[in-house]
Amino acid sequence: MNPDVIIDLALAPSEHHVTASQFLPISLLSSLGMAATVATTIYAYADLLCTDPTACEDTEQSAYAAVVAIANGIAHTVAILILGPLQHLVSKYLKAGLFMWIICRATSVVCLVIGVAFRSVPIAVSGRIFEGLASDNLLHFNLNTIYVSVACPTRKEASRPIAASLALYMLGTAVAPIAVTIFRSYTASFTTALVIFALTMAYLVIFVRQPVRRGTSTLSNESAQPGWNKSPLGVLLSPLRPFYTNRKVIPYGLSLLLYTAVQGHLFPVIMVFASIRFHFGTFENGLIVSTAAICAALQISLQIYVAPMLVRLGHRFGWGAQYPWRVWHQDRNTVVGALVLQMVALSAITQVRSPIQLYLAVALSSAGLAVPAFFKAHFVSFMPDAPQAISALTFMESVGGLLSPFVLGAWQAVIPGPSVFLLAVALLGTTLGLFLVAGLIHSSGRG
Repeated sequence: MNPDVIIDLALAPSEHHVTASQFLPISLLSSLGMAATVATTIYAYADLLCTDPTACEDTEQSAYAAVVAIANGIAHTVAILILGPLQHLVSKYLKAGLFMWIICRATSVVCLVIGVAFRSVPIAVSGRIFEGLASDNLLHFNLNTIYVSVACPTRKEASRPIAASLALYMLGTAVAPIAVTIFRSYTASFTTALVIFALTMAYLVIFVRQPVRRGTSTLSNESAQPGWNKSPLGVLLSPLRPFYTNRKVIPYGLSLLLYTAVQGHLFPVIMVFASIRFHFGTFENGLIVSTAAICAALQISLQIYVAPMLVRLGHRFGWGAQYPWRVWHQDRNTVVGALVLQMVALSAITQVRSPIQLYLAVALSSAGLAVPAFFKAHFVSFMPDAPQAISALTFMESVGGLLSPFVLGAWQAVIPGPSVFLLAVALLGTTLGLFLVAGLIHSSGRG
């Protein structure tokens, strides 16, 4: 008997029991845990740096802002540095990345607690190192790598779980402002976060088996490319291998980097604008985040569940024929449409005259939050090594997140007012242009 057939038969029972949908609850639970830690961070740093944590003085607020900026920089830098080694770990054991993510995220909370207990800012800030090891980008990296790894070799079936996972994550994000309101002390906040992470770990250990790869191996060609592994720098840059081996897809990477550079700091910019223009407080700004997250989750759900049902219903009644190229271009068209909607919404924000108009513009702008899921689904659909492609895109997202405060944040600090949204529109327009150019290059290459 053919050895490949024997291997397939041996793996068949595991494949039958392990599906991408089993990992979807982890996205929601992790997001809820992160929502609780938002409050933990706020109250822990306030307790450390302010005489009265509920009413920081101006000088104390400046110190708080400086510490948070340093901590955020540390977290983003660590997230970039860890991606290469993490990719190698996940290539050998798919669930290892999720285990590491949960442990590191919980550890970041513990560091905050210890820092407050010992009145030590360095200990509290060290928690951001662990938070960098468990950033939202790395959570999506771990989950998306699993989705594309357990998908069929064509990887078309990975599109839905990638999008559904992001929708569930957005639902958890919508809870964050509520968490800040409910948890009036860091003690209640960190306790809730640790309980959620413990439940997430228990679910992963008890209910989810080790997934079996059905697609290509992440590092299947490493032996043929030893230069990537001979030095620490090679390991750190190994996620970029798809762009090195196929220069034609570089515009895709640049497009996602630029998108993240805008998106990573867009909603803080909106909240600052709302605070100045309409005197928004914590509750109103929290409502901005919740509105955007809920609308994004709703849009994704409509795209991956309702729209396909309507299409199938139309085919049943003979209203249209289904062509393969329509399926292939669906993710691409969603990316284009979402970027255009967000550009329109951000342009509208410059003209808002009332809070309700701002909330409506934010709801429309939330279309852009769905871009990463469909962008990745489109990209991996034609890449020879889907897990490696996910690593490459995650690297670009992490770099974009690091640059984000220096793009929109710096502009808003120097030139207050709505002009920052016009800058965002221009950058998103460039993002869209790079994405379309990349698609044309890929199509011409196939032809």
